[in-house]
Amino acid sequence: MIPGVGETPAHADPSTGQPARAGCDGHVRRGGCRSARRRDTYVRLPQGYARTRPLADGRTALDVLIEQLVLLEKEMVDVADAVTQNDINRLLAHERFLSERFGRSALTLPG
Repeated sequence: MIPGVGETPAHADPSTGQPARAGCDGHVRRGGCRSARRRDTYVRLPQGYARTRPLADGRTALDVLIEQLVLLEKEMVDVADAVTQNDINRLLAHERFLSERFGRSALTLPG
């Protein structure tokens, strides 16, 4: 027997035997992330069909994918804004602490 041939990798999905992939957060996962699944679902469609064949609501598969990506982008911008605002608030709180702790006193020293 040749080592490694026919063996299931240590980080594999036991149901498929396929190697696990890193998820969106970089940790090894057995399924991948949702955006990758959406992309894979779209990519499986024949290109001409995805671009031109209208769905029941009149949109094409490409239209649906673009709408999903726009929504995800908006959500990521909102998350980044919230994180940034939190960092700004912490910075300003630290500034207030330093001013209170080490700022100039109203008292004057004889000199």
